[in-house]
Amino acid sequence: MLTAPLSLALRLKWQKKAYASCRRGITFVANEGVRCAPRPPVSLFTHCPDYIAGQNAPDRERPGAMRISRGRTRIWRRVAFVVAAIALVYLMLPLDSHTRLAVRRLFHTPLQRTFSRQQLLATPPPYPVDLATDVVLVIKTGYGTRARLPGTLAFLDGGNRTSTSSVPEGPLFSNILLVGDFVTQQGQHYRCNGEELPMNDVVGMTISLAGPQPKDKEPAPKVGFYHDLQNAIVAADEEAAMALSKKFGWELDALKFISSLELAYRRFPDKKWYVLADDDTYLVRPALRQFLGQFHPACEHYLGNGVGGWEGRFAHGGSSIFLSHGALRRLFDGHPAIVAAAHTTALTTGMGDSLLSNTLMKVGLYVAEEHSVLFNGETPETAKIRPDRFCLPVLSFHGLRAPDQTLAVDRVLQTNWTAPTPPLWRDIWSLYGGPSLESLEATPHRVDWDHVGSLDEYTTTARDVQQASDCQVLCEARRDQCMAWRWEQETGECHQSPWVIVGGKAEGKTSGLNLRLVRKLDESCNV
Repeated sequence: MLTAPLSLALRLKWQKKAYASCRRGITFVANEGVRCAPRPPVSLFTHCPDYIAGQNAPDRERPGAMRISRGRTRIWRRVAFVVAAIALVYLMLPLDSHTRLAVRRLFHTPLQRTFSRQQLLATPPPYPVDLATDVVLVIKTGYGTRARLPGTLAFLDGGNRTSTSSVPEGPLFSNILLVGDFVTQQGQHYRCNGEELPMNDVVGMTISLAGPQPKDKEPAPKVGFYHDLQNAIVAADEEAAMALSKKFGWELDALKFISSLELAYRRFPDKKWYVLADDDTYLVRPALRQFLGQFHPACEHYLGNGVGGWEGRFAHGGSSIFLSHGALRRLFDGHPAIVAAAHTTALTTGMGDSLLSNTLMKVGLYVAEEHSVLFNGETPETAKIRPDRFCLPVLSFHGLRAPDQTLAVDRVLQTNWTAPTPPLWRDIWSLYGGPSLESLEATPHRVDWDHVGSLDEYTTTARDVQQASDCQVLCEARRDQCMAWRWEQETGECHQSPWVIVGGKAEGKTSGLNLRLVRKLDESCNV
């Protein structure tokens, strides 16, 4: 008599457990001999995927299917948790931490590209810039290199330009700030565009802002170097002053970067752009105007030629450094403690351009390396013309150390470049006397010449090469990896480079180009 009620109770228990399991997202499988209750209406269990899937859902026929699904869900939840934890830890790291810099170097930089040639040459640019009124040009010099300044200022003086120049008449830069490790007295100031330009001693400014040195430590050697130089200048001992500047000028240079930009920002607080350049740097002004016009100056931009290791990439000072108003406002108005610490660090650091980058990284600003291909840290004759920049404008030249060399470069551009658009990297070749491709096809070997230049980790050297034609074959066999070759008769070495330079005389060496690659690149500039 008790069998029927007991059987009914067991059936109800299994049904209840099955429905509850469905609500939890689990397929319940009854024991053999027990039949589950009919499926309830879908409307009552819309939260249950197993019922909504329909009568023929394959997972319903496999007892372990939902358990596998649950396992996968747990795995993905754990993965999501780990990723979120890593992201949280990353965001909590200091902005200049090595971990952040490594991640940025690995993922950010390779994915970025500079503007296209069409963008850089389009007029007007999105954010037009008047170099005369919107830009502060900070020229950095030293007592030992001050002889370069007259030539540098001469090409900036509107009265020195010829009528063939593609640059409009009038002052090129109205806001010029000269900075160095000495001062000029009344009657000694420099002149440009009809105005006097005094020299600002920013090295002394940095030492003053750094504050007194700790009594328990020896004074920073740079402080002593600076005072020795000042004593020699005051005593009018030119020989001693020049010797000291030649010996220690590079070390004092590191003290100029932060204080130079701070002085420029305080003296010209409403300008759009601040350009920091050396006294041996030439700025290609039409290209500079177009390039700066691609960026909104109120945003935070740190632009230059990125160099250095992954743990501290920085804009090379010699190639020139561009900082927007937004960037300097963030640094000098928003983080005075970081700026003060940078002045102190300058007393012991080796390179000022690296210190500037490290300081900017502390406030979250990193050099925009995707634009490095536009900057140049070499002279026109030694500038490395590479495939990735062949058809792009060139912004600067560097290493013009002879007193009138910057002025000479300016005259070459004024005389030989009258196009309304800025010169491209490829145009350096023709501007500085490189032979035409037609003449190179007729005479591919240039004896006693060098189109490769300095060697580095990107060049390839083959030894025991018997003649120049064999070296040419080796270069051409590497297709897009070799632009120029140089064979040295004495050693039998064949050097191959992924760039080409205009070059100069080199006795005992024969050089040439991979004409197939150069012609292909040249044709791509016309597309």
